[in-house]
Amino acid sequence: MKRILFLVALIAIAPGVATGKRAPSLTPAQSAAIVDVVLVGTVVEIEKEMIEAESGPNAKDKMSYTVANVKVGDPIRGLKSETNLKIGFTPSARTGLNLAEKQEYLLFLTKHHSGNFYTLNFMSPPLAITADTKASVADVKAIGKILADPAKAMKAEKAEDKALAAVVLITKYRTYPNSPIEHTTEALPLDESQAILKSLGELDWAANANIGGFDTMRAFYLLAVGADSGWKQPAIKPGDDTVAIMHKAFVAWLKGPGAKFQIQKYVPKK
Repeated sequence: MKRILFLVALIAIAPGVATGKRAPSLTPAQSAAIVDVVLVGTVVEIEKEMIEAESGPNAKDKMSYTVANVKVGDPIRGLKSETNLKIGFTPSARTGLNLAEKQEYLLFLTKHHSGNFYTLNFMSPPLAITADTKASVADVKAIGKILADPAKAMKAEKAEDKALAAVVLITKYRTYPNSPIEHTTEALPLDESQAILKSLGELDWAANANIGGFDTMRAFYLLAVGADSGWKQPAIKPGDDTVAIMHKAFVAWLKGPGAKFQIQKYVPKK
């Protein structure tokens, strides 16, 4: 069930998951919003001996990992004072999960449930640092600032900055974590939810179909707004401007039953 929920969330972010073909990777910005740890680091060494670890808490089956020792250069998000990390991965040219010694990378990591090392995810492959990828690092750092202080980000002076913060927070809160640990949902406080929703509503969806690497319409779909929340799906005919119609319906809903809507955030189940 946990894996299904994670894939459903990924379909909303990257629809290629639903086809029989290899799904496209998430953008660096999208990856930065949903993983535990983001950093720029250099691979010091690839250990010769692989390790085995349980695939999940109390699981009997084990997975084999190649281990890279990484020196942290820029701890963008999720670390405290760590300067060196062990990263377990399964090398694959198909998924891009490869690390090379002496290479600097932008890394998107999830802590293994054992707590002994971190792992890579096929949807968020490492990005080698080059002159061509430095812009992606800057984008990811912007996402890191939003998640470090969501309240501050939602008070940004520019409407487009607040809208980006809203889309990032929706993606973070509404994407089921790629984790073997079971999660459930809890409601965000009403004022926080409404601030995010209003910023999304104030954005021109047609003119800003993509904002900071995030698809605006998909942020709406991640909310999972339904009839139980007073949402009425608008009638859309062939040739209609779907985005404009959905945006208008969202704004109207937000002024009515949506004024009481609270975003459901995924949290570890206790």
